[in-house]
Amino acid sequence: MIPLLERFWSKVDKRGPDECWPWLGSKKRHAPYGELRVGRANVLAHRLSWEIANGRRVPASLLVMHSCDNPQCVNPAHLSIGTASDNMRDREKKGRVKRPRGE
Repeated sequence: MIPLLERFWSKVDKRGPDECWPWLGSKKRHAPYGELRVGRANVLAHRLSWEIANGRRVPASLLVMHSCDNPQCVNPAHLSIGTASDNMRDREKKGRVKRPRGE
């Protein structure tokens, strides 16, 4: 078996330190996020990248957010953890709020 870190980094297009590092492996069904099979579970690639870089698990109640707004990016410099409320505030601040449709 190939060690997890080797498997993970073999699926990353690692570029400059400030650039996005696109995930080249499989994508989550019906979503643009990368994922990797770890044991019996599929793990989101950006979440795993944050954990590798920071040497600890992301608490289940928190999200890993992208400062670059690129869901395929796994560059740890572009990732931070926060609550769902933090993520919504970030989305609003960046003008990515979807407007309701209809009347």
